[in-house]
Amino acid sequence: MNQIARIKELIEPTLISNEVKLYDIKWTNDKKNRILQVSIVKDDGTMDLDTCALVSESISNLLDDEIDSKYVLEVCSPGAEREIKDLNELENLVGKHVFVRLNYSIKGKNEFRGDLVEVGSSILLKYKDRAVYKTLEFNREEIEFIRLAVNI
Repeated sequence: MNQIARIKELIEPTLISNEVKLYDIKWTNDKKNRILQVSIVKDDGTMDLDTCALVSESISNLLDDEIDSKYVLEVCSPGAEREIKDLNELENLVGKHVFVRLNYSIKGKNEFRGDLVEVGSSILLKYKDRAVYKTLEFNREEIEFIRLAVNI
Protein backbone atom coordinates (compact mmCIF):
# COMPACT_ATOMS: atom_id res chain seq x y z
CA MET A 1 0.00 0.00 0.00
CA ASN A 2 1.47 3.37 -0.98
CA GLN A 3 1.74 6.28 1.44
CA ILE A 4 -1.29 8.22 0.12
CA ALA A 5 -3.47 5.10 0.43
CA ARG A 6 -2.24 4.56 4.02
CA ILE A 7 -2.94 8.20 4.87
CA LYS A 8 -6.47 7.95 3.42
CA GLU A 9 -7.13 4.85 5.50
CA LEU A 10 -5.72 6.53 8.61
CA ILE A 11 -7.78 9.74 8.37
CA GLU A 12 -11.07 8.24 7.12
CA PRO A 13 -12.57 7.67 10.63
CA THR A 14 -11.78 11.28 11.58
CA LEU A 15 -13.39 12.58 8.39
CA ILE A 16 -16.52 10.52 9.04
CA SER A 17 -16.77 11.74 12.64
CA ASN A 18 -16.51 15.34 11.37
CA GLU A 19 -19.18 14.66 8.72
CA VAL A 20 -16.96 15.46 5.75
CA LYS A 21 -15.76 13.51 2.73
CA LEU A 22 -12.30 13.36 1.26
CA TYR A 23 -12.28 15.09 -2.12
CA ASP A 24 -8.58 14.74 -2.88
CA ILE A 25 -5.24 14.21 -1.21
CA LYS A 26 -1.88 14.96 -2.78
CA TRP A 27 1.68 15.99 -2.15
CA THR A 28 2.76 19.39 -3.49
CA ASN A 29 5.80 21.58 -2.96
CA ASP A 30 6.46 25.25 -2.62
CA LYS A 31 9.92 26.81 -2.57
CA LYS A 32 10.72 25.60 0.95
CA ASN A 33 8.23 22.95 2.03
CA ARG A 34 6.75 19.63 1.15
CA ILE A 35 2.97 20.06 1.55
CA LEU A 36 0.32 17.41 2.14
CA GLN A 37 -2.87 18.94 0.77
CA VAL A 38 -6.08 17.32 2.02
CA SER A 39 -9.20 18.66 0.27
CA ILE A 40 -12.49 17.97 2.06
CA VAL A 41 -16.13 18.71 1.38
CA LYS A 42 -19.40 18.39 3.29
CA ASP A 43 -22.21 16.22 1.93
CA ASP A 44 -24.02 19.30 0.63
CA GLY A 45 -20.93 20.34 -1.34
CA THR A 46 -19.99 23.24 0.94
CA MET A 47 -17.03 23.82 3.23
CA ASP A 48 -16.10 26.41 5.84
CA LEU A 49 -12.89 27.52 7.49
CA ASP A 50 -13.87 26.31 10.98
CA THR A 51 -14.43 22.76 9.74
CA CYS A 52 -11.10 22.79 7.87
CA ALA A 53 -9.32 23.93 11.05
CA LEU A 54 -11.08 21.30 13.18
CA VAL A 55 -10.20 18.48 10.76
CA SER A 56 -6.62 19.74 10.49
CA GLU A 57 -6.20 19.61 14.26
CA SER A 58 -7.82 16.17 14.41
CA ILE A 59 -5.63 14.52 11.79
CA SER A 60 -2.35 16.31 12.45
CA ASN A 61 -1.18 13.99 15.24
CA LEU A 62 -2.25 10.88 13.31
CA LEU A 63 -0.18 11.97 10.34
CA ASP A 64 2.90 12.87 12.38
CA ASP A 65 3.17 9.20 13.37
CA GLU A 66 2.79 8.06 9.74
CA ILE A 67 5.00 10.61 7.96
CA ASP A 68 8.62 10.56 9.06
CA SER A 69 9.84 13.52 7.01
CA LYS A 70 9.21 17.23 7.51
CA TYR A 71 5.98 18.47 5.88
CA VAL A 72 3.23 21.08 6.11
CA LEU A 73 -0.39 19.95 6.43
CA GLU A 74 -2.93 21.95 4.46
CA VAL A 75 -6.60 21.05 4.95
CA CYS A 76 -8.76 22.97 2.52
CA SER A 77 -11.89 23.17 0.42
CA PRO A 78 -11.61 21.86 -3.13
CA GLY A 79 -12.72 25.31 -4.30
CA ALA A 80 -15.73 27.06 -5.73
CA GLU A 81 -15.06 25.68 -9.21
CA ARG A 82 -14.09 22.15 -8.26
CA GLU A 83 -14.27 19.29 -10.71
CA ILE A 84 -17.14 16.87 -10.15
CA LYS A 85 -15.21 13.61 -9.97
CA ASP A 86 -18.10 11.40 -8.87
CA LEU A 87 -20.99 11.70 -11.33
CA ASN A 88 -23.31 10.26 -8.66
CA GLU A 89 -22.87 13.63 -6.92
CA LEU A 90 -24.79 15.35 -9.73
CA GLU A 91 -28.15 14.69 -8.05
CA ASN A 92 -27.06 16.96 -5.19
CA LEU A 93 -26.15 19.74 -7.61
CA VAL A 94 -29.53 20.39 -9.22
CA GLY A 95 -29.97 24.16 -9.37
CA LYS A 96 -26.21 24.79 -9.32
CA HIS A 97 -24.26 26.53 -12.07
CA VAL A 98 -21.80 24.23 -13.86
CA PHE A 99 -19.37 24.09 -16.75
CA VAL A 100 -19.61 20.92 -18.82
CA ARG A 101 -17.53 19.62 -21.72
CA LEU A 102 -19.23 16.90 -23.72
CA ASN A 103 -17.49 14.23 -25.76
CA TYR A 104 -19.37 15.35 -28.88
CA SER A 105 -20.18 18.70 -30.52
CA ILE A 106 -23.47 20.46 -31.14
CA LYS A 107 -23.13 22.94 -33.98
CA GLY A 108 -19.37 22.99 -33.43
CA LYS A 109 -19.63 23.55 -29.69
CA ASN A 110 -18.95 21.03 -26.92
CA GLU A 111 -18.52 23.33 -23.88
CA PHE A 112 -21.49 24.80 -22.04
CA ARG A 113 -22.09 26.84 -18.85
CA GLY A 114 -25.51 26.69 -17.29
CA ASP A 115 -27.74 25.54 -14.47
CA LEU A 116 -28.43 21.86 -13.82
CA VAL A 117 -32.20 21.57 -14.08
CA GLU A 118 -32.70 17.83 -13.76
CA VAL A 119 -30.54 14.79 -13.15
CA GLY A 120 -32.06 11.38 -13.81
CA SER A 121 -31.73 8.93 -16.67
CA SER A 122 -30.66 12.01 -18.64
CA ILE A 123 -29.36 15.40 -17.54
CA LEU A 124 -30.95 18.74 -18.40
CA LEU A 125 -28.84 21.89 -18.48
CA LYS A 126 -30.38 25.34 -18.96
CA TYR A 127 -27.88 27.64 -20.65
CA LYS A 128 -27.83 30.97 -22.42
CA ASP A 129 -26.87 31.08 -26.09
CA ARG A 130 -26.49 34.73 -26.99
CA ALA A 131 -29.66 36.27 -25.50
CA VAL A 132 -31.79 33.11 -25.65
CA TYR A 133 -32.14 30.48 -22.92
CA LYS A 134 -31.93 26.91 -24.21
CA THR A 135 -32.09 23.47 -22.65
CA LEU A 136 -29.51 20.81 -23.43
CA GLU A 137 -30.20 17.14 -22.72
CA PHE A 138 -27.33 14.67 -22.42
CA ASN A 139 -26.35 11.44 -20.63
CA ARG A 140 -23.67 10.87 -18.00
CA GLU A 141 -21.63 8.83 -20.49
CA GLU A 142 -21.41 11.88 -22.75
CA ILE A 143 -19.66 14.00 -20.10
CA GLU A 144 -15.96 14.45 -20.77
CA PHE A 145 -15.48 16.93 -17.90
CA ILE A 146 -17.77 18.77 -15.48
CA ARG A 147 -17.13 21.24 -12.67
CA LEU A 148 -18.97 23.75 -10.56
CA ALA A 149 -18.85 27.23 -12.05
CA VAL A 150 -19.20 30.64 -10.50
CA ASN A 151 -22.05 32.52 -12.15
CA ILE A 152 -20.90 36.08 -12.74
